[in-house]
Amino acid sequence: MLVGFKASGKSTVGRLLAEALGLPFEDTDTVLEGLHEARTGERLPFREIYRGRGESYFRELEGEALQHCLGRGLQVVALGGGTPGRQEIKKVLGGCTVVYLKASLETLWERMKEEGLPAFLDPRDPKTSLGKLYAERVPLYESLAHLEVGSEGRGPESIAAEILTRLKAL
Repeated sequence: MLVGFKASGKSTVGRLLAEALGLPFEDTDTVLEGLHEARTGERLPFREIYRGRGESYFRELEGEALQHCLGRGLQVVALGGGTPGRQEIKKVLGGCTVVYLKASLETLWERMKEEGLPAFLDPRDPKTSLGKLYAERVPLYESLAHLEVGSEGRGPESIAAEILTRLKAL
């Protein structure tokens, strides 16, 4: 399981890890979109699901997406940034190898501005909102992680190679 903030590189690195390990790759955000479409007939990106249906509905789907992934056997999974914060999900992650992709607040902010600010940030003051979430989530990610790998100033291939090397040592 790859954990970390949005824009930390979980999806990109996850695909590379899965390929190198010969395993399937799942991104819970993509699975969540599919679950929403199956329920409603609406095909929407996860950001729009969050904006349109609210956090409670989104988190419910997020939990279902993780259960879907866990039911598919050994694989590499990129979790949404807020997924590990739910108490019931933390218990489920206990049976998985968790890798935290670390990046500084400033790096994440710059990446998010390039990709488009996520729906979970306060639109009136997104940077302050991100800072508060960062302060809440970093200790959580650190507490869950078997491995912590920095993602700043590095390409995804380098990050994936480090994770593979360190996984062999576990």
